[in-house]
Amino acid sequence: ATTDAIMHARRAIARATCAVMTIALAWRATTVDARGFARWSDAGPVVASSVDVGNCDAPAHVVVFWHGMGDYGADRNSMGVLQRAALDALGEENACVKSLTFGSSASRDRWAGYVGRVNDQVDAVCALLAADGAVRHAQ
Repeated sequence: ATTDAIMHARRAIARATCAVMTIALAWRATTVDARGFARWSDAGPVVASSVDVGNCDAPAHVVVFWHGMGDYGADRNSMGVLQRAALDALGEENACVKSLTFGSSASRDRWAGYVGRVNDQVDAVCALLAADGAVRHAQ
């Protein structure tokens, strides 16, 4: 019975996720091409930033977190907990922990996790980290 309940819950979550994505796609898409891919109305440049904690002036170690779908890089109750755990493990004086964000707000960052252009996000993160002194000088 427990396995059936778990499977039922997983199916319900999957259906709800599909429904939310369908609504979101219908709301945000301006056109759909022949392959069924949506063209987004806000297809501007992708900008990455990070929320930094620890010793980011002269760190021995740099840890970069890239959150998953539905999360927000600056959320103290999710990514902040992971950042704190990394600092506790490495020592606050030895580490700089960065949590990546995309967009100018929590909602834009969450949205980018679902439908953001991943190749553009990778390029933006590479540019961000290449220009970051803590990353360049870490051991």
